[in-house]
Amino acid sequence: MKTTKKDFKLFKKECTKWIDIFGLKDWAIDYEHESIGLDILAQTCGDTQNRHAFLQLDVAWDTYPSTPALIKRSAFHEVCELFLMDIRMGLLSRTITEIQVDTMIHQVIRTLENVLYPAY
Repeated sequence: MKTTKKDFKLFKKECTKWIDIFGLKDWAIDYEHESIGLDILAQTCGDTQNRHAFLQLDVAWDTYPSTPALIKRSAFHEVCELFLMDIRMGLLSRTITEIQVDTMIHQVIRTLENVLYPAY
């Protein structure tokens, strides 16, 4: 099954919604609607140093139907990948200190607190 321009528009709209909710304003984000070729629905590629990311929606969903609910869920998933990218890259570099891990974990926790408990 192919994803449509309408699906891509929904994907971008939903990504933008979660980017705003999580406050990921320090990223330059581009969107792509192209063949990824890995039997995945969408993916996030990013450069943490330059704060530039690509959120991609695959044009061919061979395994799943491209329903609005699944498009929205995929957008949420990719924004979460972006949200946690600093932790991923730090752990993969294996040069991260315990203090850096704690800082990154607390960035995530504080964002979730502010999103889920905005006034206390």
